[in-house]
Amino acid sequence: MSIFNDENRYISIEAYYSVSFDSFHMSQHSHPSCEIMYVTKGICNVEVNNTILTLKQGQFIFIDENIPHLLCVNEGSPCSIINLEFACTTNRMGIDIMKLKTQFNTFLNFLQTPFEYISLYDRGTLCHALKDLLLELETYSIKQNQFVLEVLLMHILIELSRCTENNNSIAGLVYVRKAQQYIKDNLDKEISIQDIASYIGIHKTYLQKLFKQYQNCSISEYRNKIKLQKAAYLLQNTTSTITDIAFEVGYNSRQHFSYTFEKYYKISPKEYRQKNNFCADINTNGMKLIKSTNDKVYISTSKPF
Repeated sequence: MSIFNDENRYISIEAYYSVSFDSFHMSQHSHPSCEIMYVTKGICNVEVNNTILTLKQGQFIFIDENIPHLLCVNEGSPCSIINLEFACTTNRMGIDIMKLKTQFNTFLNFLQTPFEYISLYDRGTLCHALKDLLLELETYSIKQNQFVLEVLLMHILIELSRCTENNNSIAGLVYVRKAQQYIKDNLDKEISIQDIASYIGIHKTYLQKLFKQYQNCSISEYRNKIKLQKAAYLLQNTTSTITDIAFEVGYNSRQHFSYTFEKYYKISPKEYRQKNNFCADINTNGMKLIKSTNDKVYISTSKPF
């Protein structure tokens, strides 16, 4: 069950191990529990939602419930891993994390930024916290020392949220830059916020929050702005028809494009082109002479607008 569901305030440990692989290929699977996979030595590949991530020593991945994933350790590149799986439920038999939610703001911020998975660098503290928990689990039964296990698990959640906070300022900007490039590369296609988030590998709610933080606008507003800016550039620097430009930047009709363009620039596409140094001068033998006010001359065989 997801840790990001407010009702799931009780955590129970489902599986754990520390293992070294010379080579290993796991089949894709998912489970109703959260997972931390930490690389203590070597290198491995983790595929999550059809996105392949390479993890090196000191890196880890947190995966939320029911997210398809697999682990791959290539022959000749051995890897040592610590793995912890825990379920977050409404079952009172687990460890109650409500106190941590209410008294540690970094953890609360972590819970308020849901994602399907996240890959981060460790400052070293999460690794120690995981090792301490595994040592306790291997030495004593869960029933024997419930209080110690609760403290150690809380420590892991604290360090997990701290890692997320420390990486957010850098990673968040990287995610936004990747999203911006993906939007620019697909202006002529119908893409959703989920498409963009899946391409980057983060939850769409988190991506929307990042855009508000770094761009001060929604993803849709940003995409529309980029489409219109490209259209304005094409109007100034090409002789393409307004209809062709509309389709090139992702509009299905000239009418819709013209309406949106005028709403944004307070002027129609045709008027914008005329006021930005382009005007038809003469038309000779099918050749259209386009002259700008800075005395540069452009020859084109394109049709009049």
